[in-house]
Amino acid sequence: MDTKEIWKEICFLLSGSIKPDISEKDYENQVIRAIEKLGWREYTGEIKRQPELKVGRSMTIRPDVAIYGQGDEALIMIEVKRPAVRLSKEEPSDQLISYMLQAQSDFGLLIGSSIRLFYNGKENPQRRPLLLDRITFESNSEEGIRFVSVFNRNDFLKSAYKPHIKNLIDKFTAGRNIKNLKEILLQKETKAKILDLLKNEYSEYGSDVVDGALRDLKFELSYELESVITPPSIIVDQGESFLKTVFDTIKQNQDGIGKSKLVQLTGLTTKQISNQLYKLTKRGAITTKERGIYIAIRKKIPPRKKMLESKTRVAKTSSGGTIRKIVYDEIRQYKDGITKDTLVKATGLELRQVSNALYKLSKKKLIHSIKRGIYVVL
Repeated sequence: MDTKEIWKEICFLLSGSIKPDISEKDYENQVIRAIEKLGWREYTGEIKRQPELKVGRSMTIRPDVAIYGQGDEALIMIEVKRPAVRLSKEEPSDQLISYMLQAQSDFGLLIGSSIRLFYNGKENPQRRPLLLDRITFESNSEEGIRFVSVFNRNDFLKSAYKPHIKNLIDKFTAGRNIKNLKEILLQKETKAKILDLLKNEYSEYGSDVVDGALRDLKFELSYELESVITPPSIIVDQGESFLKTVFDTIKQNQDGIGKSKLVQLTGLTTKQISNQLYKLTKRGAITTKERGIYIAIRKKIPPRKKMLESKTRVAKTSSGGTIRKIVYDEIRQYKDGITKDTLVKATGLELRQVSNALYKLSKKKLIHSIKRGIYVVL
């Protein structure tokens, strides 16, 4: 049977023939049937259900399914979720990643309403297993047909997957670099460089004339449309997963870690890292050891809902000094400034409380408005 037919049968087993309310155990049986279509066999011990992985001296964890090679080498960890479960949630991915790390497996498959391929081999550019591909159960899917080619037993054991994995990683790296460069191009420093280039280009007019011409020149760098679309296969899971990735990386660096190092270790962009650092600081999970160096002060990230409720209670019952500190700390997170309405939403304070705090902070010359309604820390 050729790869196209095998993929069609896998689609039938994992999508076309199942009911929406199928139990996880029954769906796991379907997953086993699908894997066997790739040439792996359960009766030979290559496919194992809930194998025991030791964690430390006494603890054990059990992935749903694992594929083993010779010498009991864990090749592929598989986490199974019913099709009704959202794979974009943090928990399923984190479960699979923990199994991969514990078993030292290069590959992980999260199988539910679609297939998600994770990779943690030598070519991985970051420390955390990398989401390389998302494969939907469509019978004519090119990604699905490639999935069969990559994970069929005979070719996989010959490492025939290497060119495909390299191609996916190259796309991931290119997408990340494009995002990073876009952020650089939108920075104020880039505008200054452009002005310098213009001064040099038209220097024959004389410095006074050029300065006079450029003095009132206004220009804006922006992206109205995405000129380069990042392939869906390399978009990292967002939301709480980003937050946990950054927090875990900070925890592993007890002496503190900077933003650029976090970008390097996590594979996230500078903007994504900045957003997560802001959220973690706001939740009280991390703090700055010194300027630009972050350390973890909690074992776990406090839940967002409880944090917001707690902050609101403090704001409404405590002294004006506490309210001013909340507003001041919030403004500190925004180098380009923050509006009053955004402060109200971010802090959970009332508009009157924010207005009073802004007035007192301005009077003490701790903040100022860079333009009407936009506040920054002095």
